[in-house]
Amino acid sequence: MTTVNAENIAGVVATRALHPKRIAELAASGKTNRAVAEAAFVSPKTVEANLARVYRKLRISSRAELGAWMAAESAGAESET
Repeated sequence: MTTVNAENIAGVVATRALHPKRIAELAASGKTNRAVAEAAFVSPKTVEANLARVYRKLRISSRAELGAWMAAESAGAESET
């Protein structure tokens, strides 16, 4: 369980702005829903809901596909620089 303090609150504020993207990144890195939830200061159900939306938008159905999609996006962004 995460203890609430000023440092954690700052993390919450910073994390909320990038919520779906951050959750997708954490999930694609191999973290469990519970680990993603703790890192993003949200509940595991919120992680599930966000991943469902991301999967639907990207027309994918698994974390493996999410990881592949994010790797391709990262490679594309690196080639543009």
